[in-house]
Amino acid sequence: NGPNSKFGVGKEHYFDGDGMIHGITFLESGGVCYYNRWIETKGLAMENEAGRKLFRGILVNNGLEMLSGVLHNILFNDALSTNGTKDTTNTAVVCHGGRILALMEAQKPALMELKVTRDSVHVFRTKAKDFNFNGELGGNMCAHPKVDPHTGDMIFFSYNMTSEPHMVYTEVDRVGEVRHTMAVDGLSRGVMSHDMAITSTRAVLFDLPVEFSV
Repeated sequence: NGPNSKFGVGKEHYFDGDGMIHGITFLESGGVCYYNRWIETKGLAMENEAGRKLFRGILVNNGLEMLSGVLHNILFNDALSTNGTKDTTNTAVVCHGGRILALMEAQKPALMELKVTRDSVHVFRTKAKDFNFNGELGGNMCAHPKVDPHTGDMIFFSYNMTSEPHMVYTEVDRVGEVRHTMAVDGLSRGVMSHDMAITSTRAVLFDLPVEFSV
């Protein structure tokens, strides 16, 4: 999974591009199949309908341009739920509990569907744009979850730069059911954590100095 802007880029960073998943499947017939698909997010659907770029990127090296892009996306592109960003879902992909999830840390994951026959990839598509583990995922999902090699649990967090709780910790069991989730106490402001770590007995979450302040 990675950024691949369908309608071109402006001044923004490449990371503002639409998510596209690339895959290779070794078929039972002995062949090899390469395939790719854009992740069918709400933002990409809006631009497909318009036939042009609508969203402004916010990963720019200028504070005023960034805030201008955020406000433009909220006012004209219904991007309040994603804090003024386009739901690109363009960072990573994980397979867990029988599900394929496309990830970007500022959004909920997209649930992908893959069906392979003996000699072809029959279906590869976006099945759900904002997958929330049957209502158990309240916030977003980080792009780099960890899987406990002993239990098979997938461990991740979400962070919110603008409102509390600023971080939520979640564990999903090996079959894909949320078994534990909790708000992380002690964060007085939103921080861009991006990644985490786990040990055999601990989950390590980062309180980093990159924060959102206006």
